[in-house]
Amino acid sequence: MKEQYMMYFKAEIYDEVANCKRIEHGFIYAPTIKDAGEWAESWYGDEIISIYFEPLDEGPLFTTEQEATDIMERMAW
Repeated sequence: MKEQYMMYFKAEIYDEVANCKRIEHGFIYAPTIKDAGEWAESWYGDEIISIYFEPLDEGPLFTTEQEATDIMERMAW
């Protein structure tokens, strides 16, 4: 199994339903930037305009309780 790295991403996409561009931010695990790009292509498909990845250092990602709660609430949809 390949080692996975946490990566921050910022994606500019075209939302066909709202008929506008929007920016999404998030974190994924991927073994390489290439694999991260393949994930983005399969996740966003033709909606993707551009994407930026930044691999993060190993170790835990710390946040405040409010930030963690906000993230978990957004993931519930």
